[in-house]
Amino acid sequence: MSSTTPQHEGKARSAARRSGRKKGPATAARGTPDRHPAPGHHLSLLRRMLAIRRFEERCVELYSGAKIRGFVHLYIGEEAVAVGVNQALREEDAVVSTYREHGHALARGVPADAVMAEMYGRATGCSRGRGGSMHLFDATHRFYGGNAIVAGGLPLAAGLALADRMRGSTRVTCCFFGDGAFAEGEQPVAVDGMLTVHPTVTATLSADHRASDGATGARFLTYIDRLLQRPEEL
Repeated sequence: MSSTTPQHEGKARSAARRSGRKKGPATAARGTPDRHPAPGHHLSLLRRMLAIRRFEERCVELYSGAKIRGFVHLYIGEEAVAVGVNQALREEDAVVSTYREHGHALARGVPADAVMAEMYGRATGCSRGRGGSMHLFDATHRFYGGNAIVAGGLPLAAGLALADRMRGSTRVTCCFFGDGAFAEGEQPVAVDGMLTVHPTVTATLSADHRASDGATGARFLTYIDRLLQRPEEL
């Protein structure tokens, strides 16, 4: 003999009807998007990171052998940042970098042969041999430096973004910069200029390998938050 009461049976039938009810058109349209990457996506990202690592390791060998002259700032250990950011950008978007830009250029799609030729100062380099390691440039890939001045890329990025906005374009300008940019005047001026044009700013910190990076980055994010919430106090 069942101990289930008529009240319990009614609740069970209601629950069964609710669980078997079909979703309406509005609910179906709001279905959870498929966020799973395409097959081989992760492997493709890994290949790009390894390509940057091998390129930089070769630069070390050539620089040590005095084949590459001038300054060389390696991107070893930060490959995932360049690859991850660039795979989210479109071809029409712009990238502005620092003097540690080998990985950014390669991740952006600038041919490795053109980058290495630039290291050698050859006319076949991406900057026609006139820039070297710190001044890689390729307008066809919308890669605008390679800037040797600390924080020097921020005003350029602000100008590119402003130009696109004035044209009514939806293109994105991505600017890489390090923690050393926080102490330079260009950084607050560029951020303030961007906020004047557009109230939303996305900042990505690419810090060097020092123990102080975390604290420096935290101070910068606190500064940005204050600037967004109370700009009149700064």
